[in-house]
Amino acid sequence: MKVKNFLYTTFIVFMLFAACKRDHNFGESNGSDGEPTASINITDPNKLIIPESFNFETTKDLEVYVKVSNFSYPGELFRINVYIDEPSTGKLTTAGMTDDNGEYRTPVRVAQNIDYIYIEKVDVQGNKVSEKVQANLFVKKLFTDGVKQTAYNFRKSSSGIDCNTGCTQSYNNHTGDITISSGQVVCVTGTYSGDITINGTGVLKFCGTGTIDSLVLNSTARAYILDDAIATIGRIISNSSSTEFTNWSDSLISNHCATANSIAENHGKFYIQCSLTVSPTGEFNNFGELSVTGHVIDSGKLTNYHYIYVNDYVSVPTGGKLYNYCNFTAKSDFTVSGELISNSYTKVVGTATINSGGKVTLSQQAFISTTNLTNYGQIKTTGSSTDIIKVTGISNLATGSSISSKIQLCDANGVEVNNGSFAGTLSCGGYLSTSVCNIEGFGTFIVPDADGDGIADVLDDYPNDATRAFNQFYPCATTCSNFAFEDLWPSKGDYDYNDHVVAYNLQKVFSPDRKIVDFKLKLKPRAIGAGMQNGLGFSLDNIPPSAVLNITGQVLITGKITLNANKTEANQTHAVIIAYDTPEPFLHRGGGSMFNTIQDNPRGSSDTSYIGVTFLTKLADSLVPFTEFNPFLIANCPNTRGKEIHLPNRKPTDLADQSLFGTSADASNPATGRYYKTAQGMPWAIEIPENFNYPQEKISILDTYNFFDDWAVSGGTAYPNWFRNFGAYVDNTKLFRF
Repeated sequence: MKVKNFLYTTFIVFMLFAACKRDHNFGESNGSDGEPTASINITDPNKLIIPESFNFETTKDLEVYVKVSNFSYPGELFRINVYIDEPSTGKLTTAGMTDDNGEYRTPVRVAQNIDYIYIEKVDVQGNKVSEKVQANLFVKKLFTDGVKQTAYNFRKSSSGIDCNTGCTQSYNNHTGDITISSGQVVCVTGTYSGDITINGTGVLKFCGTGTIDSLVLNSTARAYILDDAIATIGRIISNSSSTEFTNWSDSLISNHCATANSIAENHGKFYIQCSLTVSPTGEFNNFGELSVTGHVIDSGKLTNYHYIYVNDYVSVPTGGKLYNYCNFTAKSDFTVSGELISNSYTKVVGTATINSGGKVTLSQQAFISTTNLTNYGQIKTTGSSTDIIKVTGISNLATGSSISSKIQLCDANGVEVNNGSFAGTLSCGGYLSTSVCNIEGFGTFIVPDADGDGIADVLDDYPNDATRAFNQFYPCATTCSNFAFEDLWPSKGDYDYNDHVVAYNLQKVFSPDRKIVDFKLKLKPRAIGAGMQNGLGFSLDNIPPSAVLNITGQVLITGKITLNANKTEANQTHAVIIAYDTPEPFLHRGGGSMFNTIQDNPRGSSDTSYIGVTFLTKLADSLVPFTEFNPFLIANCPNTRGKEIHLPNRKPTDLADQSLFGTSADASNPATGRYYKTAQGMPWAIEIPENFNYPQEKISILDTYNFFDDWAVSGGTAYPNWFRNFGAYVDNTKLFRF
């Protein structure tokens, strides 16, 4: 329990004392949110000295900017969702579409204590990517991922190896043969010409420019052609299955046929001006760009993570395996007697032949584009995606061949021979986007758009309404904020803030071009700790009444509210909407006095009110910001209309009784824009951006929430979570408990 302080005579004395008090802990050493629990311990609202500029804000306004790159097709649009929690929770606060430049901007209002928001990108195929970002006042998020991630990402930016360190012997501007002994690390820089032989565990690091007429690797030798090298190699001879050859240069030429008998890797650009053979003991891994002017025979293991371009035929004999994870192009025929495993793009300009015993395994929307297809073997798919084979010439599915389900065969001329087992689909429909690997793409993507508003159905909140497309919420789609009022204004109340507690949720409905069509309000009275009946309304301070087409959901029974034809309140400069003039139609009282504020009384329940405001024409988002939402209580509405109670410093409407300003405890000064505050700065209304556990009848909020005073005196910087039910933060015995 907090102990009352002595009366502070000046603000300076108060702050000095508070600073001393903060050096000590009261109760727990830390609060549940990591804030210290030291307190200034004021329980008398009249003794709070609150900064003049503080309006008891529990929210903050963010400006969110999103940029999307790597389009699947020109003009692609993406839906952007902003959540205040993990997207799986459904706590959406706003949604919209990127423009033609892939950009999206929106204001977002969130609770002051929210540290992170979640931004989700959705494409027209329904694929989603989300990122957690800090809830700074300006939020910037770049989505640079492509629609299909490829193994090209395995390529490193550099080798991390150089010729300046770790060398046991160096050659610079050398002409002549070099023999590297076991255990030596030889570095070659400058110009070079000659033969190089590496024995035992020897290592070559080539950083120079020139010609290696013959490179011979014995035993467990290793050769590195490094990043800045410019080299031409004649024969590359590996006399052991344990040697390693690695290229990092973007300018390596082999003017002789190459055979990989052991491990070879290309991370740069490797041009073989003859043919490439991967022997049964060999393994060739391509992470860069490999161009072969002759043919490729893969009897071992050839893996492509980026580009391989073969100007002649490709053969995978029995026992050979070819793994393709990006772009493999053969300008002639492609014959598989062993195995082809692909999850990406394979282009065959000639005939793709799968011999008896040959296997082709596709996955992850793999695409084979060939002129002719002859299948004597097996074509299958793994996973749940559909893989596509496109044939522009003749399809021959021979007896004994098979094509499994999830394979789509596209042959515009029809399948000429179909004697095999075909469980796939014969169709040229569907769509595969182009990418860094699949440079051809497949089909034309048709964006389903039932209402023709330019927003794909999968991205449209209103797929059958061309005038509406997206929603924005406060606090979010699934939760409510709370207003809590003291209704004795301009006199002081007991500061239990339960005279009228109402949960509410705001929603704006946007057109496809991001203009506001509707404004919606959901209300649910939670507590009525007052003896008189109070109404509730709100003002849209930037909108004239004439901008409103119609209003739905109002409940007005006292006869004190006069409406225009469009159901806005009459005689107002701005659009004022009265939701109800008494909450009684929504209340199901449990008995006893008050409604859900006295702990020992029976509990009551309440219905939800839904207010809908439709505008005459579409409005700019800037005209109806959540920041300008101006709710107010009409105190004792059956007897008077003019006694309005607003949030601190929110302007009254034209029908407010301004003669009450500056009377009793009210220290409003319309000339300076000061409204609905006491001289000390205390308000008659507060907002809590979540489900507010309010005090019991006649118990002050300062006696209930131990750090409300710290928060108020600090101008909102200390204890922004004061209303959370964190151990030392609240005396639960004083809360009203359902």
